[in-house]
Amino acid sequence: MAAFAALFLFVGGVGLVTQGEKLGVPSGVAAIIKASVPLWVALFEFLRPKGEKPGLAVLAGLLTGAAGVVTLVLPRLSSTADSTQPLGMGLLILSALLFAIGSILVRHHAPDTDIVRSSMWMMIFGGSYLVMLGTVLGEFGDLDSADFGWRTISAFLFLLFVHSLAAFTAMNWLLSHLPASIVTTKFFVSPAIAVLAGWLVMGEQVGLPTLASLFLILAGVGVVFARKT
Repeated sequence: MAAFAALFLFVGGVGLVTQGEKLGVPSGVAAIIKASVPLWVALFEFLRPKGEKPGLAVLAGLLTGAAGVVTLVLPRLSSTADSTQPLGMGLLILSALLFAIGSILVRHHAPDTDIVRSSMWMMIFGGSYLVMLGTVLGEFGDLDSADFGWRTISAFLFLLFVHSLAAFTAMNWLLSHLPASIVTTKFFVSPAIAVLAGWLVMGEQVGLPTLASLFLILAGVGVVFARKT
C-alpha cells in the first residue's frame, strides 16, 4: 500500500505541480488549484460508500477557507498569468485530484500501523518514483555545479527535515485521527504562511485586503476544526 499511495501523493501531488509550473502556470495559480484539495476530498468522501460525510458547517468552513486563498492570491498574480499553458493547468488539476485520492487511501488504508515507518516507506517509494521520472525526462542533464550553493543546500536541508520528515509524518499521523477533508486544509494555510514569511523576512507590504484574506482562511479552518472538537 505504501508504494501505491506514494504514486498519488508524490508523483501526483508533487511531480505534476513541478511540471505544471514548468509549462508556464504561475505559482499563485498553482496555489489556488492546490487549495482545492480539501474540497475534492470532501466530494470523494461524499460519493464513496460509507465515506465520511462532511456536515454543512464543515463544508461552510472549507468554502470560506478556499475563498480566503483565492482573494489572497489573485491580486498577486503577475501578467504571466495570461500565458498559462492549458496542459500545465490540466496537470495541476490532476495533481489536486490525485493528492485527494492519496489522502483518502492513507486515511482508510494506512500502509503501516507505525506512523514513522509508514511515512518512511512512502517517502522512499515516492522519492524513487520522482528520480526515475526525472531521469526519463532528462532533468539530470540540466544540473550545473554552480547551482549547488549554500542557499540551494540550505533549502534542500529545510525541505528534507522540516517539510518531509516532520510535516509529512505529522500529516500521516493526523490522517489516522481526523478526516482527510480536515487534514488537507493545510493547503489553505500554506499561502497565508508564505505571505507572512514574505512580510517578516523580505519586508513585503501587508495591506488590509491581505489581512482580510488571512482572516477568511483562519476563520474557515477554525470552523472546520471547531466542528470536530
